[in-house]
Amino acid sequence: MSEYGDWEYYSNNAGLNQHKLPKDIRLEKSSRQLREDGEVRLLQQAYNVQESHNDNLTTPAYSDSYWVMYDYNRGYHDNIEASGIMDIFRLPKFAYYFYQSQQSAEQNKILKIATYWNQDSPTDVTVFSNVDEVKLYVNNKLIATQKPDVNNISTNLKHPPFTFKLNSFTPGTLVAKGFINGKQVAEDKVTTPEKVTKLKIWVDESSKPAEANVNDILFVYIAAVDKNGTIDPNFKGEIAVNLGNGLELVNVGAVIAEAGIATAVVRVGNVSGTVPIKVTSGSLQTTYNFKIK
Repeated sequence: MSEYGDWEYYSNNAGLNQHKLPKDIRLEKSSRQLREDGEVRLLQQAYNVQESHNDNLTTPAYSDSYWVMYDYNRGYHDNIEASGIMDIFRLPKFAYYFYQSQQSAEQNKILKIATYWNQDSPTDVTVFSNVDEVKLYVNNKLIATQKPDVNNISTNLKHPPFTFKLNSFTPGTLVAKGFINGKQVAEDKVTTPEKVTKLKIWVDESSKPAEANVNDILFVYIAAVDKNGTIDPNFKGEIAVNLGNGLELVNVGAVIAEAGIATAVVRVGNVSGTVPIKVTSGSLQTTYNFKIK
């Protein structure tokens, strides 16, 4: 089944009652959401792909394939097509974890709290998991123990999400603990971000170290974090990137932070060894020693 999860939430004449919505509401409720569009709209995308996947499971289809894994440049339009469950730089959105949670726990135990847990966050907290039961804590206090959701968009799912209704926001740390047959098998936590104090750098090498003289191109991620290392999803702005000898920045345009993370697209030249990458944003700066084979 092609392009499910996107087209029926975007087109004027597609399914799931989209024709009844005004265009501005239809765009807000669509699956085309950038990471910078905020927590509420990213949760809307996750809701859409859950609803459509659940609906597809009522058919005798051989398989279904979501449109699309990554946001992408369309060529015929200036805007990025944003229905990916990861952004154009391969950073996950909340919907990514919904799909992860549909695999068997024997393959991989998944537990992800889908919130930034700041003052703008919904107080209905979604947890994507393939466990039997989840306990949610706020600042070490047990809030609730729940089984998977039972509703009209979960009837056919192998592993429905867990929704916790907290009613109010309390800054601090959310901890989710996942259980199978009464035994804890997974844990995740999210902490309210505080004031940004530094920049953090890491490189997506995809389990293969960068190598000189083979035209390697990699994503270098730069995150704005607080004293605890928590990313601030509200951090925006340009990041200045200064690359050491043998590295080339190949971004189209400036390196801009989106939901607290900027991505530098870096080409590796003919220099091996340790090469510095220095990044700056206002008074924040840091240097990363990039190791190249």
